[in-house]
Amino acid sequence: VVMDTVVTEELKAEGVEREIISKIQSMRKDAGFEVVDRITVNFVTEDAGVKNAFVNGKDIASVVLADSIVEGDIEGFKKELDVNGAKCTVIINKVK
Repeated sequence: VVMDTVVTEELKAEGVEREIISKIQSMRKDAGFEVVDRITVNFVTEDAGVKNAFVNGKDIASVVLADSIVEGDIEGFKKELDVNGAKCTVIINKVK
């Protein structure tokens, strides 16, 4: 059996996206949101890979039940995150 151990840019991007999803799901729980609550997500980061995952990620919004994902700092449940070594601030709010 031969296993290809090369990590492509596509695989890296998918890993970043999955980590973001996991961290947002934890934030939802910490904020006391219900499983079915719709949210908005705002983010602030200088890291191009993390920004790309938020902007171009296929699954983030649908998995975390986000009506929108927007770059920028606003009021809400805010947390500083480490996403694969990159700094990122994420703010979530429940949709009313």
